[in-house]
Amino acid sequence: MKRSNAILALLLCLVLCAFAFASCGKKDPAATGAATTATETTPSSAASTTAASTTAAATNAATAHVHTPADDYTVDLKPTCSAVGLESKHCTECDEIIEGTVREIAIDPEAHNLGIWTVTEEATLLNPTGKKTATCSLCSAELEEAVVYAPRVEKWDVYSSGAYQEKTLIGDLIGDKHFFPIDEDPEGNDLLVEYSILWNETCLNLDPAKQAFIDLRFTADNGSKMKNIMYWAPTAGVKWSDSPVAGSFEAGGCDLNEADNPYPRFTPNNPEGIGTAATDFPNIGGPDPDNIEWGWHRVSVRFHEEVTNEAALRADLTAGETPAEYKLSVWIYIDGVLVVHAYANDLRADSGDDRKLYAAESDGMGGIVYTENTNVWVYGFRLNSKAAKADTNVYFSYADLSVTVGKDFVQNVEKVTEPVATELEVDDGVSIPTTMFYKLAD
Repeated sequence: MKRSNAILALLLCLVLCAFAFASCGKKDPAATGAATTATETTPSSAASTTAASTTAAATNAATAHVHTPADDYTVDLKPTCSAVGLESKHCTECDEIIEGTVREIAIDPEAHNLGIWTVTEEATLLNPTGKKTATCSLCSAELEEAVVYAPRVEKWDVYSSGAYQEKTLIGDLIGDKHFFPIDEDPEGNDLLVEYSILWNETCLNLDPAKQAFIDLRFTADNGSKMKNIMYWAPTAGVKWSDSPVAGSFEAGGCDLNEADNPYPRFTPNNPEGIGTAATDFPNIGGPDPDNIEWGWHRVSVRFHEEVTNEAALRADLTAGETPAEYKLSVWIYIDGVLVVHAYANDLRADSGDDRKLYAAESDGMGGIVYTENTNVWVYGFRLNSKAAKADTNVYFSYADLSVTVGKDFVQNVEKVTEPVATELEVDDGVSIPTTMFYKLAD
């Protein structure tokens, strides 16, 4: 019995020990939570967190950008003729707009948005100041500005060669006009060529061996039968010319010596047969650069063509009748003064000189059929050569070239006592006298 009790007591001790051993290492939930809470809210931990936050704020404060306003305002939006603009002060470092500095700029009445300018009045040598207009797309205002004429200058040296020329095809000129006579216009129209030309002392540098004369001519479209109607010299003594002074005119395909022509040959310094003092005529260049007439001059050439024997033209040409002949009359004016009146006869193509402005043929019923000669080039200005003497330059300029069909000259001029311009810059450091003594007639 005692032994049994001892065994039971021993078993009970073992059970208690096993229970105690199984419970060892486990924590009470409440105790665990309390311990965790204590860890998160301990005074030392809170102090560390606060210190870290303070350090970060201090760092950001130290690196934050502080704007530095510029002293002057910057235009952010330009004003126009119909809207205000904006301006502000910007940061000198980052260029951001400084808050509170934005202000308006008043409307600028002159700040238009203009499109294409249209020239309403050409600027020419005789009318040095022209006009151009444009319309503002913002306020629809019509703006006008001056156009100042700048003449074209050609610089020629000893190495220059070939002809300098401006030519126009008659077919491009006619438009709704015509040369030949009709019932409403019995005399027909004339061909008018006009230009201004500058004579100066450098023209004397042209090489006289290079045929430096100015042609007045017509040329067929195929380039054949190129005979001068007239020619004249820009300086004295050029090749193939008997001109004693600059500006002399001589015959080409025209006759200057007909009995009814009072102008057999004209040179500005010696207008023989005219019976007028030489001082009444323009001295184009001349031998004396100090002559008051040196400078810009206006040249006008009028060509008039007519049928000389109309009765023959109306006849039956198939019966062997003599075909009609044509006659070309040429008038040349300088500064409004008639200096040359010449003729060219028999301009039929089969005569070897195809210089007709128009053609007339029988219609077979006693009438005439007129046809424009549209394949003829008109040389408004042609300088046969542009070579200068060795080691020299020639500054040559012409302006306002116009070739038209009509009856009246494009522009009439009158003499003025005071020069409009005194010199023209033609090269770096080089100027030539360009006194203009003629202006548009009132």
